[in-house]
Amino acid sequence: EYDSVDLQQVSEPDVEPLAKFLKIHPRAVVKIIGYADIRGTKEYNRELGSRRAEEIKHRLVEGGVSEKNLRTEGRGAVDFIATNSTEAG
Repeated sequence: EYDSVDLQQVSEPDVEPLAKFLKIHPRAVVKIIGYADIRGTKEYNRELGSRRAEEIKHRLVEGGVSEKNLRTEGRGAVDFIATNSTEAG
């Protein structure tokens, strides 16, 4: 969602299996990368991406994952997966 750090409902089921994996493999380290679309300044989008990554980290920690196993990075609209040139993107 635009200007939001809330995890989309469609992504909710992905958090629990990752938390389970990380609890079984306590030496594994995961980098969580947050993205944003092309609306907004580069700085704003990077910060939004960072906050989104931190939200996932928070949920994993709530699920019992050690914070030391998680790294976060906000990339904003850089190196994005979809084109972001349309609402669907």
